[in-house]
This record gives sequence, structure tokens and C-alpha cells, in this order.
Amino acid sequence: MVKRLDYKTAILTKPPRDRQIIRLTTPPGFCEAKVSVNRQGGWRLGVFWLIMAVTLLGGAGISGLWLVQLVPERTCDALTPMTPASERLWCGQVAAQTGDFQGVFQAIAEIDQWSEDHPLYKDAQELIEDWTRLVLATAAQHLDQGDLGGALELARQLPNSESVARLTQTTLTDWETQWQEGEELAEQFETAIQQQAWSEAEQVNLSLGQHPLDYWRVERRGEFQTRLQQEQRGAQLLAQAQQLAGEGTVQSLDQAIQLVNQIEGSTYIKGQAQVQQSFWSRWFLEQARLYLQQGGVAEAIALVERIPPQSLVYPQAQDCLNGIRALQNNLGRGGSLPPTLLQLCQGQ
Repeated sequence: MVKRLDYKTAILTKPPRDRQIIRLTTPPGFCEAKVSVNRQGGWRLGVFWLIMAVTLLGGAGISGLWLVQLVPERTCDALTPMTPASERLWCGQVAAQTGDFQGVFQAIAEIDQWSEDHPLYKDAQELIEDWTRLVLATAAQHLDQGDLGGALELARQLPNSESVARLTQTTLTDWETQWQEGEELAEQFETAIQQQAWSEAEQVNLSLGQHPLDYWRVERRGEFQTRLQQEQRGAQLLAQAQQLAGEGTVQSLDQAIQLVNQIEGSTYIKGQAQVQQSFWSRWFLEQARLYLQQGGVAEAIALVERIPPQSLVYPQAQDCLNGIRALQNNLGRGGSLPPTLLQLCQGQ
């Protein structure tokens, strides 16, 4: 009876090496050596029989060593049509324990062909079920890591037989259906946060909390929850920044720009915030140009320096700033403004 393999904790007991030992018995006539010793030549006869006994018994011992035959250790690398059925099952167990799924697939394909009257048919069917569940459990690990393709690829390498199909068909169909449901929820979530429909986004997350697959229920739900919080905070920061910018002062616009810089760069709201930030940055450039026309070089430089590197206008602001500093001495003496400099600092 072949021991059934637990697909979660494979326990394998390897059979001991078979030994065929032929034992020798003491040859007749040597169990007892009765030596007659006479007074004159008995000791010579005794020595002769002693030498013969040692010689023959020693030869028998050496012959016995040659007759001890060791059956080679079982190997699963070169199975042949003559390989015993029990050894095929044993090799399947070895493959399952070591994670050699190609060996498992081969074992299933071979023993699944046994007829119901095969002496090991029942054991084989139990092991096929165990091995199939082991492969599916490993495929499910790919699924938990978000690799649906890898999970299906591994599971579909199982031999296409009735014994395997009754376990795999429903499982694989469920995986694909459940994965599709997760993707549809992800699309709904993306649409909701783009439109700032926070209630709808939260409802999607609640639905993901009931998803049967760990990847969607745990990993993706946690990811969506973080993104929802980032989008909501970004929207709040942008609203505060717009309110400040409405005051129309240098200080309020500077604070508005700094608030926008705190919005997470991966959010949808960041795009809207950058548009606003560029508009406010151009206001600084335009005010700097007006100061330059009136000879306020220091004031112009101070305004341009308020434009942060995160602003889309920053490269233009740096060109304006470098141009002002290059001509700072002439501007300070009331020199005329080069048209190119006015163009660099034009915010409209």
C-alpha cells in the first residue's frame, strides 16, 4: 500500500536499499574435527587438519563476500517500460516533495493510464489528486502575487485527463472570472478618483474587501485606499491654495505655490495643481518685468526667485534671472533694457 502524500506538507519515506544476501553454512565434515593422535605422529596429523580447516573456512568466507549482492539504489532519472509500478509512484512522490513539477506531470500522465483492475489503481488515483492539489496550491501563490498568467501557465501543464480535469476546470474558470471582476472594480476606482467622486471610490474599496482572491482583497485594496487618501488630501491642498491665491498678493501667491508642492506627484489632482501653479508663476514673471522697466532690479530678482523648481515655468524663470544678473550693473545705472530680456521675463 503506497502512503498518500499530503499536498501541503509532503512527507516522504524512502524505502531502504534492498539487499540480497546468500548465507553460507559450514561445510559438512567441518563442524567437528576429530583427530586421532598417537604417541609418535599424532601431532603432525593435528597440524595438518588445522591448516586444512583454516584454508577451507577462509575460502568459504571470501566466496560469501562475492555472493552478497547489493541491489542498486532506486533512481527516477531513467525509468523504462520495465520499471515496477510501485517505483513509478515512489518517483512521483519524490518529484512532488522536491518541487519537480515536470516529474509530477510525467508521473500523472503515466499512472493515470492504469486500468481500474490494476493492483495500485486506488493508490494511484489518490496520489494524482494530491499532486494536482499541490500544483494548484503553488499556482495560487502566483495568483496571490498578482501573476494570473504564471498561475494559469503552471496549472495548465497538468495532463489533460479526467482525474485532473475534475479538480482543475472549475478552479481555473473561477480564477479567470474573479480576476476579471477585480479588473472591473479597478477601472471603476480610477474613474471615481479622476472625477473626485470620493463616495464611489470608497464603495469600490468596500467591494474589494469581499473579493475572494487575496491579491485583490488585500494588496490592491490597500493600494487603492492609499491612493484615495492622497487624492483627497491633494484636493484639499489645491482648494486652500486657490483660496490664498485669490487674495492677489505676493505673499499669498507664494504660500499657494508652496501648498501645491505638497501634493503627491502620482495623483490625478497633481495635474490640475500644476496648471494653477504655472499660472501663478507667470504672474511673478510679469510683475518682475514691470519692475525691470521701472529700474527695480532687486525687486525683479526677488520675485523670480520665488518660482519653485517644480513649476513648469521654472526653466523660463531661470533664463530671465540669469539675464537680469548678467546686465545688473547696466540696469542699475539706468541703462536701457534689451528686448530679449523683456521677452525672457514676459509672463503673459
